[in-house]
Amino acid sequence: MGTRMGRPKQLLPVPVSPRGGQEEKVVWTPLIRRILQEAISSRLHHVVVVLGHKGQETLDSISDLLEPDKVSVIYNREYEKGLSKSIRTGLEFLKGDYDHAMILLADMIHIDRGLIDSFLKAYLDSGAPLGAVRIEGRRSHPVIFSRRLFQELSSLEGDLGGRALFHKYSSLVFLWNAPPGLIELDIDTPEDYARLIKPFLEKS
Repeated sequence: MGTRMGRPKQLLPVPVSPRGGQEEKVVWTPLIRRILQEAISSRLHHVVVVLGHKGQETLDSISDLLEPDKVSVIYNREYEKGLSKSIRTGLEFLKGDYDHAMILLADMIHIDRGLIDSFLKAYLDSGAPLGAVRIEGRRSHPVIFSRRLFQELSSLEGDLGGRALFHKYSSLVFLWNAPPGLIELDIDTPEDYARLIKPFLEKS
């Protein structure tokens, strides 16, 4: 709901640099659209977009990206119950068909397709039941869970996501070290957002 931000975070416009080193102007795109584009272009087999607050407006912002074979959209009608409810909604949709689920948060804008693909390969090679990216020595996002943990993940409540399982199964966690220099970027407050866009506004 973006209570700390004061408005829906998923619709905040953020700067996206063009690929390929082209000398073009930076494109501004909603947070939800940015992460969906990265996920679609990654090696993930299928992307489940879980919508809640301002669901129709959010859907309108990504409608042209919804490839039926690659993307599914579902609604979490009880989004006020926190992040865990969105996770449970997503798992309920895919649990019969997939052996692993990666959770991508739209407001973690350090996540791109390169990070997704490198982490995914390393995690699958590890054979671990759950994994996370580690940035500057600290567990970060994205995170991934195997089917053996789906039931426990679906039983969580509140706004903690899968954090409890990382504590419970700490000895089984695969932590993949992100490339040197990568900085975690989490957009939660107006101050976070202002810091992100300030350099780009100064250039324009």
